[in-house]
Amino acid sequence: MSSYDKSKRALHGVLSANEVMVRAKSKLMNSESGLASILLSLPLEEDSSFDTMATDGKVIKYNPDFALSLPMDEIKSVLIHEALHVVWGHHLRRGDKHPKLWNIATDYAINGYIVYKLGEHMNKLPEGALVSNKYLNKDYSVMSADEIYDILFGDDDALQQAIEQMQQQMGDDSDENEGQGQGQDDTQDESDDAQGSGDGDEETDEEAEGQGSGGDADDDAEAGDEENITGNGLSDERSPQTNQSGQIDLNDLPQMAGGVFDMTNEDGSELSDDELQDQITSLNAQVIMAEKVQGMLVSGGGGVDYLGGRKAELVEQVVPWEDMFRDMFTRVQSQNNTWKMPNRRHMARGVHMPSKDKEPSIKNVVMLVDVSGSTLGDRDSFVTEALAILEEFQVKKLMVNRYGGVAFRNEQGEYFDVYDTDQGDEMPDKDEINFNGDGGTNFDAPFNAVEEFLDIDEIDLIVHFSDGEGYFSQDHDALLDTPICHVFSYGQSGDNYGGNEIEESGFGEVIYMS
Repeated sequence: MSSYDKSKRALHGVLSANEVMVRAKSKLMNSESGLASILLSLPLEEDSSFDTMATDGKVIKYNPDFALSLPMDEIKSVLIHEALHVVWGHHLRRGDKHPKLWNIATDYAINGYIVYKLGEHMNKLPEGALVSNKYLNKDYSVMSADEIYDILFGDDDALQQAIEQMQQQMGDDSDENEGQGQGQDDTQDESDDAQGSGDGDEETDEEAEGQGSGGDADDDAEAGDEENITGNGLSDERSPQTNQSGQIDLNDLPQMAGGVFDMTNEDGSELSDDELQDQITSLNAQVIMAEKVQGMLVSGGGGVDYLGGRKAELVEQVVPWEDMFRDMFTRVQSQNNTWKMPNRRHMARGVHMPSKDKEPSIKNVVMLVDVSGSTLGDRDSFVTEALAILEEFQVKKLMVNRYGGVAFRNEQGEYFDVYDTDQGDEMPDKDEINFNGDGGTNFDAPFNAVEEFLDIDEIDLIVHFSDGEGYFSQDHDALLDTPICHVFSYGQSGDNYGGNEIEESGFGEVIYMS
């Protein structure tokens, strides 16, 4: 069901849909230099195969009836909406999220930013736009699309409310004119006064020429879903089929009337990881230039901070340190041959050959634990989680040293407590290991003990825990080829902080717990 009123086609007189769209885009580019470079890279294409507007980061497609049904200020708002999809990288960073649910989440994020952050400057969004104050943080900033997606995926009630809002937006199948334009919740009505009413001069501006590609609406309609930028919205093999509770089939979500869709190659194939990264790099450079132009305008008292929401939207998602530590094990895999699963490439020829054993190959682990007083608060958490992960990946041999200003010995006078499952030992619980100690923090001490008392060739991974309040004063060339993971309880700025020193030297990988 269309979310626009075809009876309003006469709103722009004799102007065609393409002429209306070109005029709206030109007005935005003339008045908002920050957005101009983004809009310039997005040609307009007429397409009747979906209801409103959509982008894949390469073009903005629009339904001609939709364009002709809206006043100029609302068309400009929808163009801003589509441009922000691109600025915020929504077409490049869906990952394994379900496309329909991602589309809904991104709309809530952008419309929320437009209504709640730009309301006093902004033209009015069309009725029915997905907006909800449910997705505001305590400081009234708008949640990112990723945060909104997680809420919709995990909260049945929130997802059901979104579905009902979309159904209202699309109208009731039994009556084309009832229920349309009512999908926007009450919070939109409360914010209407805060939004501008537009410049109202669409009939007096000179018509811009030479932009947009236009097209035959009938031909577009006949192209069908195969050539439709929106696709079918169904999940791919990476995406979940249902929400977290399993109660709602995500493939059955209402199809958005427009929105954002993954960028693809010219032949419609999925971008490779390298191609995706190239597009992200190119987009970042483009937006940085746009931000500089916009920043000068805003600081000078003119222009609207349309790009200001990008930083919050693209804030790096915090990955739990435990997941980063697990990744160390999954990245290093055995290259030994195994007959458990024959090589499928040769089976077609009737030849049975072994395949590569892809089991994690980290079996012998050294754990170095800073027991100085400043690590007490996070030490227990690290040891508990680290031991659980070592057991999860079936580590066979664990060698533990505790240190402070020096490397400490155990009661037997040895520098390492050794737990070897091949010798009948079990992996220890945290309470079975003595982590008492005090003093300062000398990073060299435990690594010297490793070099002097252990067989380096049998070590698959060294895990080093500390708060990072230490430094290296010696070179440890003998360990340069040994995988090392430094887990620090927190990061700090400054040249004297150990984590910064290690990151600069490349002596192992640094993971911060917070």
